[in-house]
Amino acid sequence: MQIRSTISPLEIREAARLSRPRYFWLRFFAANWYATVICFLVIWAGMNALIHHEHFKWAYLATMLAIGGFLIGFSWYRWNASLSKTFEAVSARSGTLSLDSDGVRTTLITGASVFVPWSSYSKWVEGKSIFLLTGSDGATIVPIDDGMRDIVRGLLTSKVS
Repeated sequence: MQIRSTISPLEIREAARLSRPRYFWLRFFAANWYATVICFLVIWAGMNALIHHEHFKWAYLATMLAIGGFLIGFSWYRWNASLSKTFEAVSARSGTLSLDSDGVRTTLITGASVFVPWSSYSKWVEGKSIFLLTGSDGATIVPIDDGMRDIVRGLLTSKVS
């Protein structure tokens, strides 16, 4: 069955959200430990000042919290940008996407054909507008329209374990 191969930026963001590993947030904050420590220390200092009724310069507290928040936000932006760039590069190359009984066939714009058998996919996840197939050969984004959703879900249920 032929599926449209063009992927919108909204679908790319959804694929990025669905492809996050299990402990993504723990790893994300651990990788940004400096900003996380800054934010926790600032919040702790503010709470300590409130509990002990101490006079505290709140402008410094807000500035440090803004710096920590900016560092975490910038890291989040970089992660999303790199993932979106990767998915857009893959999407720009694909010409047609076909789900067959033996696997997924992708024909690139250059004319080259790529075939990935169902056995190389280990799981699939359903989103609002896509199905994300993951396995040993990477990830495949299957954009889906509402009319084809049940058919594709049935095929993926029977072929991917």
